[in-house]
Amino acid sequence: MVLSVQLYTVRDVYARDPQGTLRSLKEMGLTHVELAGQWESPEFGKLVKDIGLGVSGTHVGLDGLEKDWDKIAKAHDALGCRDLIVPWVDAKTWNENLPQFAERFAAVGAKAKKEGFKVGFHNHGLEIKDGKIHEFFAKAGEDVYPQFDLGWIHVAGEDPVSFIKRYNKRILSVHMKDKTRKEGHADLIAGEGEMDWKPIAEALLEYEVPFGSIEMDNPPKDPLADVASYYKHFKSLGLS
Repeated sequence: MVLSVQLYTVRDVYARDPQGTLRSLKEMGLTHVELAGQWESPEFGKLVKDIGLGVSGTHVGLDGLEKDWDKIAKAHDALGCRDLIVPWVDAKTWNENLPQFAERFAAVGAKAKKEGFKVGFHNHGLEIKDGKIHEFFAKAGEDVYPQFDLGWIHVAGEDPVSFIKRYNKRILSVHMKDKTRKEGHADLIAGEGEMDWKPIAEALLEYEVPFGSIEMDNPPKDPLADVASYYKHFKSLGLS
């Protein structure tokens, strides 16, 4: 499994110094980044190419995939990125319109497959806690893959390993984050937090999950130093 980093994690330092931030990630040993809107910058493609980073995936809204498919597909094709991941669903849609939501995904997933792309859905705690995540992926169909956020699975009181085993080869990427189950669900440093990453790493390797994106919603200290700590810990478990 290749380790990447979701650029939302380093959004504050990236906003001040895009080039310096990407160079720092490259110098740590990371080879890929996952995007959270950066693809919309006309300079971004040249920047990652010059620095020597690949793009493992991108977070983009479902509305965008439906309404601006040609623009999104063209931009990501130029970046060599084939994985388009929807990172959010509001509680009302999830609770009241889940079948329709899944149908929309199925349609986008089928279109993406025809054009050589893959569409994923990224969970938070809501979708895991109410148990509807399995219903969603069943209705959305095999053309939609789960990008499991392992930290939010932990927050919801579930075991991330069980989700990796259940969906195994269907998973193309996961989000690697450690969070507390305590009120506020603060981000923690992997290896120092609540989660036991050894069995998680073993499952990811067993099922040959292609990418694991390091992500923190709110890094506890310095974003780049925290990413480096995550990377060091995951490397020690045989991930790269």
